[in-house]
Amino acid sequence: VLNLAPFSFFNGVCSNPPTVLFSVVRRGTDNQKKDTLVNIEATRQFVVNVVSEPIVEPMNTCATEWPPNVDEFAEVGLTPVPSLK
Repeated sequence: VLNLAPFSFFNGVCSNPPTVLFSVVRRGTDNQKKDTLVNIEATRQFVVNVVSEPIVEPMNTCATEWPPNVDEFAEVGLTPVPSLK
């Protein structure tokens, strides 16, 4: 299921080597692990993307605590595109 996982608790802390610090909290509604942590534990990897102004509102809407089976792209009207390598 596609998950945008907006995440507001991260900072770049070093440029050499590039290092990101982040902090994961539990869901406020049921104290369960948030999707971000569940996905990192399952895949052992993550990416950080910075949101541009035109999609700030849809991304903010995705901060809602939806169940894990909800496609957040569909909920907010965004279309996923493949990343460029």
